[in-house]
Amino acid sequence: MPDRFSETGGKRLYRTGDRGRYQGDGNIEYLGRQDEQVKYHGYRVELNEIRIAINQFPGIRDSVVVVEREESGQEVMVAYYVSRQEQKVDTVCGRFWRRA
Repeated sequence: MPDRFSETGGKRLYRTGDRGRYQGDGNIEYLGRQDEQVKYHGYRVELNEIRIAINQFPGIRDSVVVVEREESGQEVMVAYYVSRQEQKVDTVCGRFWRRA
């Protein structure tokens, strides 16, 4: 896309999905992602795609997938879900590890 911040015509910007803003000193402050993409064990992973796949299982009403850091510093991907059965809420943690 055209770089509207450039003083030189014809410059272009690349859309990365990252959010940021220019600071007064000219540096860019990183504000996070516009989507739910995370870097997990060196791979770009879209958490919403995993959530959609989990929600297709019978008996699951909704879910959320997050990356958390354990006390050891190891990052783990965790899925929480709510069952379709009324008055019953199940929470499950699943660990997804990169295979060597």
